Amino acid sequence: MIKQTNIGLNSRSEANPYNEDGFLPLITAPMYSVVDENNYQVFLDNKIQVCLPRKVQINVSDKNYFISVSLQEFTEFYTKPENHLPFNRKQMLCIDTANGNMPELHEAIRKAKEIHGNNLIIMAGNVASVEAFLELAKTGVDYIRVGIGGGGGCNTTSNTGVGQD
Repeated sequence: MIKQTNIGLNSRSEANPYNEDGFLPLITAPMYSVVDENNYQVFLDNKIQVCLPRKVQINVSDKNYFISVSLQEFTEFYTKPENHLPFNRKQMLCIDTANGNMPELHEAIRKAKEIHGNNLIIMAGNVASVEAFLELAKTGVDYIRVGIGGGGGCNTTSNTGVGQD
């Protein structure tokens, strides 16, 4: 989203939709039907941030993409003080859960942020209500995945009962 300033634009041609990293405000869904090791570069080339599905590994020096981990994987590694990230290296993670309103998830994010601070960029969700969004935001998470799909590509609501009317 382009933030409106106190002085407006004279024309749409003056608008810059890119964030400070040069990307559009879009991030791929961490689903194999969307992005994988064969097509991630197409998204990056088109200035769309990539969030890789779990277990997808790519070997590039530029770490400007999110990797996805389960809540269990996240908790087992990133909430342990002995696994402190190097001070000069940022890690971008998506905690890939269907329900972003779990106390266990919230506590894991708080612990990890306490240990790693801004070196760990965390995306978490999914949430489907304002209340769940606000509770997740209180954890210090950097990005929140909003919306739980009810379409053919997402079976979260039918499998978990979590969703929106």
